[in-house]
Amino acid sequence: MGFLQRIFRPSMTHKSRAETIYAALMRQSRQPEFFGSERFPDTYDGRVDILTMHIAVFMDAVRTAEAREGINTGRNNEGSLSQAVFDVMVRDFDTALREEGYTDTGVKKRIKPIVGFFYKRLKTLTESLSDPAALLATVQDGALKEESLKFAQIVTTYLQSFQKELANKSFDDLANHRFSFPKI
Repeated sequence: MGFLQRIFRPSMTHKSRAETIYAALMRQSRQPEFFGSERFPDTYDGRVDILTMHIAVFMDAVRTAEAREGINTGRNNEGSLSQAVFDVMVRDFDTALREEGYTDTGVKKRIKPIVGFFYKRLKTLTESLSDPAALLATVQDGALKEESLKFAQIVTTYLQSFQKELANKSFDDLANHRFSFPKI
């Protein structure tokens, strides 16, 4: 393999891996068990919230694996698989907005609050993953705010199970989607 291929191959690999992982996280977050009466509302906010929960658990696991295995992600995490998944998500949101008929200006106006919401939820979810009571409060604070406490507890247990599934996976396992989703 040539010198330039070795330098540029990881980001290309991260991009294709991120697309596969994002698609799997998106499919899982759209499972019908998450939506309905006393569950997440099948609205934009409900769909984005459950997707964000899945991405938060995955990104936390990736960052942990990268640190555990000494993987250098570069300045500002630009070489991180987490960043690649985030980039795929933003492109997906951009595409969805364009399909709804928004122009460049309209997309820019709408993407900024979406990304802001994502970062805010990502931060609170990641910080609460190790504390079941805090995680429950964080789950309830999102789109489930006015829905069933029982379902919020189910989602909290689900997220903890997903976190446990990913916790001891190697970076390679995570990057190659060698993990499964728990049952809801």
